[in-house]
Amino acid sequence: MLLAFALLAAAQPDAAAALRAYSLRAPMFYETEVRAFGALADHDGSAQVLGGAGVGVAVIRIVTPPATAMASSWTALRAGTGARLAVSSGPPRLRLEVPFLFGAERAMGGISTGANWRGYVLGAAAAPQVILGSGLHAAWVRAEMHLDRVALEGPKEPQLRVSLALQAPVGYPETLVALGVGIAWY
Repeated sequence: MLLAFALLAAAQPDAAAALRAYSLRAPMFYETEVRAFGALADHDGSAQVLGGAGVGVAVIRIVTPPATAMASSWTALRAGTGARLAVSSGPPRLRLEVPFLFGAERAMGGISTGANWRGYVLGAAAAPQVILGSGLHAAWVRAEMHLDRVALEGPKEPQLRVSLALQAPVGYPETLVALGVGIAWY
């Protein structure tokens, strides 16, 4: 009986070891997100209010030396996509947005007491998107920024994400500013 308890206790994962193994895996990993957003847009001279929600996935490649990745501050390249459904106060009333993200992230923080990584992740990306509403359109001049509050004890834990998107009326005649809040899993 004592041997079974000793084996069970030894099988408990070490948080610091799990973080090191996670950050050294390739060192490439992916993140997923769920977000709700609200936006103000000027579409063809008519002001609109939008709201919606969506999901996304991104591949992250840590470019900081692997020995320091997720042990201190780190830098990563990020590429991904998503699908967001938006409802608008003006035409088109319903639209599907598919952004393509290409950017970078800078994590500022480090290992805290208890071998947890704590800090903030600031990201910026070019984010052209395809919009399916009243026809199929592309918005080429678009950027997204996000700020994540991160407290990792291991991989795939929910983290708070706040985001801002800016779009210029090039390709698709709409100037847009969107604020979002959601959850990101690293």
